[in-house]
Amino acid sequence: MSRITIISPTQNQFSGTLPDIGLGVQELYVGANKLSGAIPKFISNSSKLWGLDIGYNSFSGFIPSTLCALTNLEILKLHTNNLTIDTSTPEANFVSCLAINLTNLQTFTLTDNPLNATLPVSFGNLSTSLSNLGIRNCSMMVNIPDDIDNLSSLIFLDLGNNQLSLL
Repeated sequence: MSRITIISPTQNQFSGTLPDIGLGVQELYVGANKLSGAIPKFISNSSKLWGLDIGYNSFSGFIPSTLCALTNLEILKLHTNNLTIDTSTPEANFVSCLAINLTNLQTFTLTDNPLNATLPVSFGNLSTSLSNLGIRNCSMMVNIPDDIDNLSSLIFLDLGNNQLSLL
């Protein structure tokens, strides 16, 4: 599969865990299947990956902070799974590392995951390229920071059905 750069078996009935697809893939869209288990480790090693959609599946466990090593990511869709955020240390917190590493990110969705966390203040420092951000229905404490204006390209922001407050 070394010459294949885009894999998109969306809206099928694939179930089980996601098999290793190799490191040369630039776009991986496996949304709307019945995939389960943890987010596979091979994804974090796919340095050429710039589009990832695993939404509408049954992935579970912590969102690995190692996804932040994918510095080419422009599209990251993790919505509608059973994913959570490890908040035990700042290094493990996936959302915290987003602001530092994923400077090309344009679309990011976490909607409909039981995150049960507080969105970090660094939220306002996400990629200035970010145009779509969805964190609806995640059981999150969301303090909307003043520096949200830094997200100069943001045109869609969905924080509905969380616990919102203004800083």
